[in-house]
Amino acid sequence: MQFIHEQGWDIREGQEHAYQRWLAENEAALAAACPEGVEYLGTFYAMFSDSRTAGTYRMLLRYDSYGAQDRMAAEMAGDTALARLVHEHVRFLDMSNHSNGSNQLLKLVTDSTILLPEE
Repeated sequence: MQFIHEQGWDIREGQEHAYQRWLAENEAALAAACPEGVEYLGTFYAMFSDSRTAGTYRMLLRYDSYGAQDRMAAEMAGDTALARLVHEHVRFLDMSNHSNGSNQLLKLVTDSTILLPEE
């Protein structure tokens, strides 16, 4: 089973370069801090998009199971390296417009249940 979790956001105005430097210094630590079954794929800049509110920056995570999602939630709730890094990351986010942002969980088609009857 495989899932891709995409989170989108904007960075506070004037903090773009500082955020880029922070990511350069911390991406390896973010990847290493993910629990079993979770892979940090990277943080990406949306070069173009058909959504004006999904956020310019996107973080992608791969989960290998529903259990991996539970482990990620538990990791974020504790006093862990991952929780500390995410809290540092959140300081860069533009929270002035709460409508800008996105959150998607994608499931591999071959792992998905097709609800429509086969003809």
